[in-house]
Amino acid sequence: MTAPPDFAARALDARLERETDRPLAVAFSGGGDSLALLLAAKAWTDKAGRKLIAFTVDHQLQAAGAEWATWCASRGA
Repeated sequence: MTAPPDFAARALDARLERETDRPLAVAFSGGGDSLALLLAAKAWTDKAGRKLIAFTVDHQLQAAGAEWATWCASRGA
């Protein structure tokens, strides 16, 4: 059985270009699924020699939205 990081790397390799200077952008909400995507993307971009940009947005739909966006920004740095 393939370990999850190997599976993620193969999936990203099949869909993304390694030979480019463009950064890879990932949306990061702070939830478990977007954190997993961010970590997989970070591992892939490190190996591919590409820059990673993580985006988070406070849509002001929840009272704690600004705090959550700040938390995400601090984790993505």
